[in-house]
Amino acid sequence: MSLRDKWSKKDTTAAGALSAGWIAAGTPAEAAEETAAPAPPAAAESSTTPDALMAAHGGCGVTALSTLTRLPELKRDAAPDDRVAVVARSHLTGLHEAQNLIRGLDDLGIVVTHLVVVADAPGRLPKPLAHLLEVLTGAAPVLWVPWVEAWRLAPATPSNTPKSVMKALGALNPATAPAADAEATGTSPA
Repeated sequence: MSLRDKWSKKDTTAAGALSAGWIAAGTPAEAAEETAAPAPPAAAESSTTPDALMAAHGGCGVTALSTLTRLPELKRDAAPDDRVAVVARSHLTGLHEAQNLIRGLDDLGIVVTHLVVVADAPGRLPKPLAHLLEVLTGAAPVLWVPWVEAWRLAPATPSNTPKSVMKALGALNPATAPAADAEATGTSPA
C-alpha cells in the first residue's frame, strides 16, 4: 500500500485525532496569539534534529524553510531511519494534511522530530484551528513560524527574516541559529 493510500484512509477530524490517542502535550500559546516565534530548546540534541524537511502539502513554505535552515527537502522518499520535520500552513487543510502525513510516516517507522507550522495569515488563529494545532502537539513538538510580511515580496533569506524566527529555526539546524550578540542588534519581529 502506498503512503498516499495510507493517508487517504485516516480520520482527519480533531475528534478522530483525540480518539486515536493524539493527546496534546501542551497548549501552543504562540499559535493562538500574534507573537514572535518561540525560542528553541536550550540545547538541541542531535537525536531531535531532523535530517530533512518534508512538505505536508503544496504551498506550505518548505522551500523557504529549506533555504533558511540549510536542510534538504524530502519529497515522499524518506527511509525508515530518517528523521524529518513536517512543514504545514496553519489553515485547516494544512493541519489536516500534516496530521495525515505524520500518521503515515509513523506507520513506516520514520521519526517526525517537529511539526513546523507556518502562519497562513497575520493575527490569531481561529479557535478551531488553535484546538487542532493543540491536538497535533501530542504527535510532535510544534515549531510556530509567524507571518513574515517581507516574504510576500521577496524570497525568504536570513536578512529579511526576523531574528526571533531564525533563532526558533535553529531548533531544526543549530548551525543556522543567529549568534547571541547578533540578536541584540537585530531587527524587531515582523
